[in-house]
Amino acid sequence: MIVRPARSVPRLLTAALLAAALVVGGCRRAPGAGHEAAEAPLPPPENGAPRRLALSADAAARAGIRTEVAVPAAGGREIDAFATVLDPLPLLAARHALAAARACADTAGRELERMLRLRREDENASARDVEAARAALATATAALADATARLRLGWGPLADAGDALAGELLDGTTALARIDLPPGAHLTAPPAAAVAVTAAADPTLRATARLVGRAPATDPALQGESWLAALPGGQFAIGMVLMATLAVDGAATGVAVPVAAVVWVDAAPAVYLMTAADEVERRQITVAGRDRGRWIVTAGLAPGDRIVTEGTARLFSAELFSASAAAD
Repeated sequence: MIVRPARSVPRLLTAALLAAALVVGGCRRAPGAGHEAAEAPLPPPENGAPRRLALSADAAARAGIRTEVAVPAAGGREIDAFATVLDPLPLLAARHALAAARACADTAGRELERMLRLRREDENASARDVEAARAALATATAALADATARLRLGWGPLADAGDALAGELLDGTTALARIDLPPGAHLTAPPAAAVAVTAAADPTLRATARLVGRAPATDPALQGESWLAALPGGQFAIGMVLMATLAVDGAATGVAVPVAAVVWVDAAPAVYLMTAADEVERRQITVAGRDRGRWIVTAGLAPGDRIVTEGTARLFSAELFSASAAAD
């Protein structure tokens, strides 16, 4: 999204930002500041580069905007992700279809061998019988290939899951979930530690999950990596949304920024960066996970960059309303 600030829209922006402060609540009151200082509107954006807003130190203080310097970080990581409890029936149906197709192919193969043997021994098997057996085997082989592809393309690593997992899914002792990582987060292998999952609608429902492998499909909105996981059955209903926390092995080197400093625009993370003494810019970043309550940023920021940590929602509202005013 490219925002072109309006030339002169002070009244519109003042009203918009006051409304945003009340509705969005993106600005917390500065310590020791009075009510008027916390509710002070930001100045209207001036002409300049896209995604940039003019912001003097006095205006930032009145609006309750706080900044801090990004610091280097390297260490263990945590990735917060969404998860969805899956219906196991399509997986079980695909496994059963594969087993049936394999049985048919085996039967067709034995029948062709029998017809060929009878034909060689001049017994009651015509050339037509042999060709019919060959056609039946070809059909059964194609059906087997189709069933195999459906299982592997639809369920990835679960295609090789044994009968024990299928039995657990059938009796409800195990459930399946797809964990969707945020954009920019990657796993090279399942983490050694178990994944903590919590029901989004009921934080009292908690469990640990085990990653099975990469999912062949992803969430069309998030567009991040997706992984399949097994978790205890009986707690989570099919379709339930979960929050998952993954403790990732290894270290990610970059800069650490507070979680509150990151805004998500079109499913991509960004921060507001002070590019000059009186200017702020929204910049897209790449995150590799979290470490003790901070995002690890691997691209888009450098140590020493000053970022906005409080009031990001008001800055984003200023962009939206200035773009609307420019369009009008």
